[in-house]
Amino acid sequence: MATHAHNWLKTSLFYDHQSIGDLLSNGIRTFLQVIEEKKSIHGYTIELSNSGGKHVNFSILTNQNHAPSLAKAIDRHFKVYFSKTSNANHSALHSFHDIFAPFSPNTIQYGIYDLVDITSDEEQRTYHIAFILSRLLLEEAIIDNDDDNTIFTIGFYLHLALTLSIIKMDKGRSYLNSCFSEFSQIFYKQSNSKHIEAKFYANKEVVLDMFDDVVECGKKQNHFVNRWMAVCENELMPISDDNSFYLKCEYIKRVINKYLNINQQMFDLIFFYQKESLCDKSLINFKNVC
Repeated sequence: MATHAHNWLKTSLFYDHQSIGDLLSNGIRTFLQVIEEKKSIHGYTIELSNSGGKHVNFSILTNQNHAPSLAKAIDRHFKVYFSKTSNANHSALHSFHDIFAPFSPNTIQYGIYDLVDITSDEEQRTYHIAFILSRLLLEEAIIDNDDDNTIFTIGFYLHLALTLSIIKMDKGRSYLNSCFSEFSQIFYKQSNSKHIEAKFYANKEVVLDMFDDVVECGKKQNHFVNRWMAVCENELMPISDDNSFYLKCEYIKRVINKYLNINQQMFDLIFFYQKESLCDKSLINFKNVC
């Protein structure tokens, strides 16, 4: 097993409510395009977060010997970027009275979240899906807002694309049957299940249009849905045993939820909308599910 001295550079970029799209496109994506130390970047992740204020956790994996120069380049780039944004202000020490206040928008903070240290190629591969999803979200400029409707829509598209990839495989139908059955048993015991069900039927036409759009986009080469489905299929197709297949499917779901900051309540909504759409389209017909 190859062993390397890897470092995570952990940067939290706090932004104004309406500027997430600009931060991703003109801040992070531009940095990755112009940075001279490109070859020293082994992978990166972008993760939306609300902890301490709205921000993007921008994590770069690099070699230990490249970390200092790369950290300086990050600091220099984003200080210039934030200085050009409206209402810009730089990081400042909070007073004791402000110790629990959120960080100011248009500021950079370092090391305020944890990541597992990577010491081997095998450990680096555990971030493979996160690297790909982050690159996809960034290259396709999918996130132009961070309101619940936008995040729900992106989450619905990515989760449904995963499900449509799974359903093509022999192991997939068994996995989905188990998944949707287990979900249904738990879901209908929740106090808000009737509310979510009513919400689906009130918006059924719109949801089914979204479903059809995912199916159509999945056929378009270079569309982000098509690219994501290809990623999911490449990850799942080679797996031979059922347990490993199940674990990988669950892992991909967790990656989507983690990096888009999708909480359990929103995921329940996405999963229920998926299930009802699949049943309506007769793509699944599992006992106790549809």
